[in-house]
Amino acid sequence: MVFASTVEITRGGDIAPQTKHSAPDAAETPVSEAVTFSIPAPIASVRANIKEFEEDSINKLLTRYNGVDVLPNGWREGPCSKGIQVVYGEVTGSEWYTMKTTGTLQVSAEKAASILMDYNMVPKFDDMTREVKPVEKLSDASEDGRHLIATRSVEYVPERKGFVRATIIISGYVVVPHPTDPNMCEMSVIAHMDLGGNLPAMVVRYLGLSAPIKLVEKIHEITLSS
Repeated sequence: MVFASTVEITRGGDIAPQTKHSAPDAAETPVSEAVTFSIPAPIASVRANIKEFEEDSINKLLTRYNGVDVLPNGWREGPCSKGIQVVYGEVTGSEWYTMKTTGTLQVSAEKAASILMDYNMVPKFDDMTREVKPVEKLSDASEDGRHLIATRSVEYVPERKGFVRATIIISGYVVVPHPTDPNMCEMSVIAHMDLGGNLPAMVVRYLGLSAPIKLVEKIHEITLSS
């Protein structure tokens, strides 16, 4: 399985912005009115409207984080282990569950965010990721001190024979500093993906409710040892 190409939008802390792609040509002139993006989003549209894509991605991540668009009545309580809580729900137009997994990390929010943003570190804590390469990354400080990392699929890399392409509808991380301890933070992993293939979504979504707990446990281990 491979994921579709993704654009990662980041905000917060001391993470340095990466160099952007070259400016769009005349056929890709940015528009001023509100822009909506189908997912996977055409890369030309993303490049031409990068600021709009950034705002749309961050807004969707925070909307999902707060459970505003989660059916039927916001997040439902799922498995809980060692202080790590999974909540889940449905989203209009998708047969795939969306999930949020929240746990406490024993490191600062800045350190946690820097590790989550390190492309070489992601395969170490995420068993579903073989390799990460940046397509486009933006960064500036969020107003309330949170670190926001939003990921969505774009049409960029051609499909490969023998691989099933998954689509990241909206996923990412919300890292919140501890109110009194600078060496602690709360991290929430947001996930909403269409994994594709022949396995029914109903089977995958029930089996997948325990997987996010293992992911957060692994992130906890790596942040402590890094």
